[in-house]
Amino acid sequence: MNDIDKHKKETQTESKNDLNNTTITQNNVSDDCQNQDKINSLKQKILEIKKHISEVKLREQAEIENINKNTKNKIKIIIDTQLENFFRNLIPIIDSLKNIRKDINKYNNIKDNNMIQGIPLILKSLLTVTEKFGLKINNKKGKLFDPKLHTTIPNENCKNINEYYVSEIIQDGYTFHEKIIRKAIVKLSKDKKT
Repeated sequence: MNDIDKHKKETQTESKNDLNNTTITQNNVSDDCQNQDKINSLKQKILEIKKHISEVKLREQAEIENINKNTKNKIKIIIDTQLENFFRNLIPIIDSLKNIRKDINKYNNIKDNNMIQGIPLILKSLLTVTEKFGLKINNKKGKLFDPKLHTTIPNENCKNINEYYVSEIIQDGYTFHEKIIRKAIVKLSKDKKT
């Protein structure tokens, strides 16, 4: 083989090699692009999964807060119901102590007894404690008659009782957290100051 042929053959071989290298490079670039697309796709999926996990966590946290809130409300309702029942049973005892206190004031000869003198103190302590737990006494004279809070002794002279005022409390009324446990029994008068 002569030098020209040899050179031609080398040039052809180099051209083939260059062509092969170009093809390999193009294939590599194509593979790299496909890999980059896959990587980008996987990154997007990871972001979506993280977002979903975050949303689920927020929903779970909100649900836990709602459960806690509902549980606290139910516990409060149960406690209030039990206290209300307790107060309903306690009110007649309070009435009895008040009646004893009235009787003590009527009779001078029993006022001197130390045990008897303790009854008003016991009553005062009992009323203070019950008030701390939400029991309120409805026993104010001079207030406008309110059929939600008061029951009146029938009186023929009172034509429109909603225009009358409480002149005397026959029996105290009680409320527990704004709920009426017992209406006050009252006498009415047209005059507010009676």
